[in-house]
Amino acid sequence: MHECASHSWLVILGTGRSGSTTILSMLNTVPQIQISGENYGMMNPLAYVLTRHQAPLSKLKHLNFKGYSGSSRSPWYGVNGEEVRDALCSVVLRLAPHDKTKHRPLIRGFKEVRWERSVLGAVALLPGVRFVVSYRRDTSGQAASGWHSWNGSARAAAGWASPNQGIDEATRAMLEAVNATGRPTFHLPLEDFSTAAFNQLLRWVGVTNCSFRGVVHEHSGGGDRPSGAGGATALVT
Repeated sequence: MHECASHSWLVILGTGRSGSTTILSMLNTVPQIQISGENYGMMNPLAYVLTRHQAPLSKLKHLNFKGYSGSSRSPWYGVNGEEVRDALCSVVLRLAPHDKTKHRPLIRGFKEVRWERSVLGAVALLPGVRFVVSYRRDTSGQAASGWHSWNGSARAAAGWASPNQGIDEATRAMLEAVNATGRPTFHLPLEDFSTAAFNQLLRWVGVTNCSFRGVVHEHSGGGDRPSGAGGATALVT
């Protein structure tokens, strides 16, 4: 079994100030979970390599590459596609931060708000990947947050009719993209944050030996700074 398949994979997707950092921090207090923070689209170039490898194979099969298909003159001759995917997944393992104090985390992954292509990349590379989607129903309040206000020039350039229009569109696109993958997905809107909801998430990912006793909200004071002790104060083993 390839080393990537020895882990369960979980990807948190959000729309910016939607609560994804709180989800990340809460889950990372669990001994068998290690989710890294923003990967800045790390999955995108890796998934691109995989799709570029696969595309010529399908093209060769259809066009026979002017007679060179199946010979050393064809692209990727003799290359095993599964081995390519396994190698790229190994790169993800080595690039993802790993807390050495944790004993071989069984659930690995990352969170990403720049998710446009990361969804498909995760599906292509990470065996059995599951998603947690983080968003807000109150997109007007989300648009008024400091982070989205800082990005106001981009909204103005897009000609959106209201401050939250871009967030509405991003939320809809994210949910549609994840749904199209057919992968198991846990929806956790910010408005639904509660101890019960986070314990339900724990059970969904397969953790049964501990529970949360509260929710510690990250970024509740604005900006990109932690809001105190983090989720550690909320975990009961």
